[in-house]
Amino acid sequence: MSQILPPTYLKLTLLSFLTTSIGFNKFVFFFSLGYGLTMTAMSSTVLFGLPNLPLLPKLHVAAFGIYGIRLFAFLLNRWRIPSQRAKIEKRENSVTLKSKLSIWIFAGLLYPAMFSPAWFHATTANSLCCSTLSHLKVPGLAVMYLGLLLESVADFQKSCAKKKSDSFVSTGVWKYSRHANYLGEILFYVGSGLAGTSSFAKSPLRGATALIGTIGIINTMLSATKRLDKSQAEKYGEVTGYKEYLASSKPLAW
Repeated sequence: MSQILPPTYLKLTLLSFLTTSIGFNKFVFFFSLGYGLTMTAMSSTVLFGLPNLPLLPKLHVAAFGIYGIRLFAFLLNRWRIPSQRAKIEKRENSVTLKSKLSIWIFAGLLYPAMFSPAWFHATTANSLCCSTLSHLKVPGLAVMYLGLLLESVADFQKSCAKKKSDSFVSTGVWKYSRHANYLGEILFYVGSGLAGTSSFAKSPLRGATALIGTIGIINTMLSATKRLDKSQAEKYGEVTGYKEYLASSKPLAW
């Protein structure tokens, strides 16, 4: 099969702006359905645009597709829950068009940067650039897929628990980590960065792009962890067992 015209970073960025525009319908979609849709679209574009990729970069790019499809399906299912829709609608009423435009630009630029280690890996698959760092590819992919598995399990366990009770979840992986899904996401992007290091380490522009994307999502997860810890303390602070749960668990893994 002859190689199709390979996707460029500009094309991926334009695609990101297109798919995240779903957020103009509902503000939270910029960070939820639009996020999953964008990762799926970028992964599919690269896999179809570069059909002859070697195994490791193919696994790297495909991980984003799996991640995006799972996230989109999970969030779409949650959107169908009346109580969840009510929360979204309530927040939507306070968001201005100016705020949506700002967040659209932010998300449209950040998501390709988050994906960039996989794209750089794919587009330099046949290059010996920084081959001394190639030994990071397999461990990086292992961490990446471990993070994907952890986040998937955490979301599933929490969804099942919430169907039985609206209280805090302290079973399964949540017994050890109060934000196990965020820990999984952090591992996913740290692994992606490691797997792609050999493809951007000697290019300042590529390195900066990958660093911005990776640090950007990690910082977002850390901020969300602190914010949710505070809101959960307010909601469950007087609930029996919550203080003991705080003492025996970690926000993430630390």
